[in-house]
Amino acid sequence: MKILYAIQGTGNGHMARAREILPTLKSHFEVDILVSGKNVNLKPGFKIDYDFHGMSYKYAADGKLDVLGSLRAFKAGAFLRDLITLPVHQYDLIVNDFEPISAWAGKLRDIPVLACSHQAAYLFKESPRPTSKDVIAESAFKYYAPSDAQIGFHFRDYHPQILPPPVRREVRRLKGVKPCDHITVYLPSFGVEELVHFFSQMEQEQWHVFTKQTDQRIQRANVLIEPISNDAFLQSLASSKAVLCNAGFELPSEAIYLKKKLLVVPIKGQYEQLCNAAALKEIGICIMENLHRESIPQIREWLQQDNTVEIPFTDSLEVVINAINGWKTNAAVEYSTSN
Repeated sequence: MKILYAIQGTGNGHMARAREILPTLKSHFEVDILVSGKNVNLKPGFKIDYDFHGMSYKYAADGKLDVLGSLRAFKAGAFLRDLITLPVHQYDLIVNDFEPISAWAGKLRDIPVLACSHQAAYLFKESPRPTSKDVIAESAFKYYAPSDAQIGFHFRDYHPQILPPPVRREVRRLKGVKPCDHITVYLPSFGVEELVHFFSQMEQEQWHVFTKQTDQRIQRANVLIEPISNDAFLQSLASSKAVLCNAGFELPSEAIYLKKKLLVVPIKGQYEQLCNAAALKEIGICIMENLHRESIPQIREWLQQDNTVEIPFTDSLEVVINAINGWKTNAAVEYSTSN
């Protein structure tokens, strides 16, 4: 069976998940890899067969999604060209991590698409939402990368087709590392100067801030600015006493797996992050709307509390392999968009 594994390149979480899923896929099937989007700083560690510009996000320095900047960065002509010329007819199945080019190419040419992503979990009404639903964003969950069947990953098994987070092996090996006194920070939606200014006001704490806005290590008072590096980040994460990050999926899952105190700041204007924050709040994770002087007491209180949580982490990749094998026998479960 020949598979096209398509990965959304709008964040490091997609790539981190791929690094865990891909070896299992390759051990069972012939696999080619497609990545679209240019927001990934994490080195893939594998050969990419199709590297497309796709969709990418831009952010303002204060952590908000820059909608106009993101639209300006979108290259419609390249998107359509890649969609039309992608040779999806060479594949029996597209395994899709919320990647739109391959998903629409498969839909237009009758190649089956299995959504295998965190976003697929939001195709099920049981997944938590914020108080106010965004109708447009809810439609994007369905139509941004359309699929024929779905396997979602989430913090809890809200539905039989939603599985636990697939924590990568290199993170699982870090369990049990003795913590130090620093807090690991990954908030790529904020400007580095804004972060340094904010965290330097809490002089009693040591902050490791990882950012793509520098290519060298810089110490600024009690704030260590680190360039994006998988090894350096994992070392900081493993030895941290707490983690502060956006309301993504992979990093919060890894922090919870490592039993770290966790505080998340959802990216403003990004509905998926608000959904993640709603789910994290349900399981006891501290949520903060923004970084400003009034937030400092909340952070200090968070650091003083024993607020680690536990969620079940089981090997979910066998379910993925069984679902793919189901295509051979026409046993793949179909999903109704009326859910």
